[in-house]
Amino acid sequence: MKSTIKTLLTLALICGPLVAGAQTQTYTYTGRIQTITIATTGVYNLTVNGAAGGGSFQSSTRSYTGGTGAVVSGDVLLLAGTQLGIIVGGAGTFGAVVGSEIYAGGGGGGSFVYIIGNAQPLAVAGGGGGAGYKLNGVSASLTTSGTAGDGPNGGAGGTGGAGGAGGNGLDVSSGGTTYGDNGGGGAGWSGNGGNGYLGVSLGSGLGGLGGLTFKGGAGAPSGSQATNGGFGGGGGGGYNGGGGGGGYSGGGGGEGETSAYGGGGGSYLSVTLTNQTMTVGNTGNGSVTIAPAIIQGPVSP
Repeated sequence: MKSTIKTLLTLALICGPLVAGAQTQTYTYTGRIQTITIATTGVYNLTVNGAAGGGSFQSSTRSYTGGTGAVVSGDVLLLAGTQLGIIVGGAGTFGAVVGSEIYAGGGGGGSFVYIIGNAQPLAVAGGGGGAGYKLNGVSASLTTSGTAGDGPNGGAGGTGGAGGAGGNGLDVSSGGTTYGDNGGGGAGWSGNGGNGYLGVSLGSGLGGLGGLTFKGGAGAPSGSQATNGGFGGGGGGGYNGGGGGGGYSGGGGGEGETSAYGGGGGSYLSVTLTNQTMTVGNTGNGSVTIAPAIIQGPVSP
């Protein structure tokens, strides 16, 4: 007669010289790509949190928040000796306050888990869009595509793993000089985000970097906010337009003229994962948790 038992598959990970035992492992933000080797064949649950976008200040008494990151999970069979790359997204930073000038927030970085050498990742949680000068940021996308940056000339969200476009508006100052002030686009799995139109010297943020580099884009003013976009491909915020979130495909940069927010980065789960879930709501930096899965089912006596 068949009976039902619960079998806990042992998780053992090797991370550099360290060996983890049979326990859940959570990887937090470090600003670099982390690598591990699976020591024991088994089914593992992956829970991946994308980072939130950066906020902005309108005044000392009023501020705006960046969009939240995605939270995706699923179970996957991994063989002993499989090498995983892990990218934990960093939150986009608040826009700089330089004298009386207040800048928009950077895009949040996406978080990624992938088998090293494979063309497609296992799981990606998109990062949230950076807040505009006077608008809250938008959360990450739960589709593979990034969302567009806000405003009539917001950057288009990336598709198919591409980065999002930078904001493309014009902001004419009272002195008659044309500025961009746009947010940079977030990076995707296979491509960089686009720079905000006219670049950092004229008030725009730079796009995040993808293609397994995944550095965040620089923010205005003049590129001095070197880490404005979060690690994991977040786009840099402009003077008024928020940066796009990094993800499977990047979010578009916000338009500067309308103080618009950046779009959220796209999310992805491989078809090899079962028990898939997707939602949004992560705040702050991202994280990746790898846990042994509990399997229930009939077995022979």
